[in-house]
Amino acid sequence: MRRLAMILLVVAILCVPCFLYVMIAQVDINPAYFVPFVIVMVLSLFTSPALLAFHLPLKRRRKIANRILIGVFCIVLSACLFIWRRWPSAGIQLILGIFLFCFTYGTLALKNKYEKWKEYSRSKFTAFLFSLFDFLGTGFLFLGMLFKLQHWPASVELMIAGAVVLAVSMLAWNQKFKTEVVFRKNAEDQLQLQKLKLEEKQKEITDSITYAKRIQQSLLAHDSQLQKGLKDFFVLYLPKDIVSGDFYWCTETPDSFYLAVCDSTGHGVPGAFMSLLNISFLNEAITEKKIAEPNLILDHTRNQLISNLSQNDSQDGMDGILVRFEKQNRRITYAAANNAPVIVSNGVAMELPVDKMPIGKGEKQTPFALHEIAVKQGDLLYLTTDGFADQFGGDKGKKFKRSGLKELMLQLTAVQLNAQSERFANEFNKWKGELDQVDDVLIVGIRF
Repeated sequence: MRRLAMILLVVAILCVPCFLYVMIAQVDINPAYFVPFVIVMVLSLFTSPALLAFHLPLKRRRKIANRILIGVFCIVLSACLFIWRRWPSAGIQLILGIFLFCFTYGTLALKNKYEKWKEYSRSKFTAFLFSLFDFLGTGFLFLGMLFKLQHWPASVELMIAGAVVLAVSMLAWNQKFKTEVVFRKNAEDQLQLQKLKLEEKQKEITDSITYAKRIQQSLLAHDSQLQKGLKDFFVLYLPKDIVSGDFYWCTETPDSFYLAVCDSTGHGVPGAFMSLLNISFLNEAITEKKIAEPNLILDHTRNQLISNLSQNDSQDGMDGILVRFEKQNRRITYAAANNAPVIVSNGVAMELPVDKMPIGKGEKQTPFALHEIAVKQGDLLYLTTDGFADQFGGDKGKKFKRSGLKELMLQLTAVQLNAQSERFANEFNKWKGELDQVDDVLIVGIRF
């Protein structure tokens, strides 16, 4: 459109001197050639500035169109004053005003109306056609008025043509608008119906997942169970979705108390299914198979996961920590897969040894190692999954990291455990800010 505007502007610049020469020198030219020459010159001169503004935003084009309309009003008012006072050049002013209105303002109005009407029509071509008819009808009507004032021929024909085109355009647009209203109403009704169906389905799914959450929570360790084996503890449990792949589970035998803090593959519904399966295999190893050592329990769980889930090369399973508290000799042993326990003692937060392999199918399949924890009164033991450390946030949107989590554990050493859960949660939400939670979060803290 810019190229067309520049071409028309060049044509107008070349035509104007020729036109002035013919008028001043009164050169005798055949009207069959002169009239088309004048029409091309006028169209080029008055439409090229409007075409240059086509690339501008709608708001700016409207502002320019309004300024041109004000200019037209001033020129026509001046022409009327000149006619009343019988001063010369009134006709020239009137011609200039009408041409500016029809070809400069009218061209911009054509573009603006097209931009407006295409929002109400499914066809851009139809919107352009209505805009063009409106432009032509208005142009013919005002040119007819100009011809009438100047006593030029064909004035009545131009005014009739303009009125007919405007009337046909208005009637056609009215009919088209009614059709579009009916179409949009039907479309909105269909969308509303689909929305209601989707909302109903979403409610059914949400209700099902919420019920699954109750089932999952019934299998997690209850505070009363934890209180028997741990005395002083806290649990921070922040699922990413309604249900979670992270779980904390405990069971008791005549001579020992077991606590597992694990991160199943995935989160949400898939993670929750995996957590139920993982809990069942841990429970099977301890209560049915009577396996006592944490490392052997994890070996059994891994074997069960591989034999039941890995037929299609699936690597589903879990990372986690299983701690055994022996009742008679107060010995504490554990086995860990990828997630390392952290002990805070004498102002130092230290990660304990861990096997770098999952409880499930992985590159490494060696037996899990058994580790013993030597603690003294006042020491803190933290069992965590990776959700807190992997959360993005802060000023730069980076991960919290294990180092940041250990530093936070040190800062909260003197805080009572029943208050630490809230402090960890506040720090997590502060770090996360407006970002989405990336994974389930689970921390269990124990003070000896």
